[in-house]
Amino acid sequence: MGVTSSKLEELGIVDATIPEPLGGAHRDPIEMASRLKAHLWTRWIGCLRWIPMPCLRRVTEG
Repeated sequence: MGVTSSKLEELGIVDATIPEPLGGAHRDPIEMASRLKAHLWTRWIGCLRWIPMPCLRRVTEG
């Protein structure tokens, strides 16, 4: 079938892929969690510029 993560990225079906640690995510879940956290944090920072400041203030202040 030829469906790969890089092909899905090329087609615009997914925004990004996160590479698994050697041996797969199930063999090193802590490393995979670290990679996922770093990716999500980067995406979140990128989204902040689109949020109006009053809305952001309400979210961060609770």
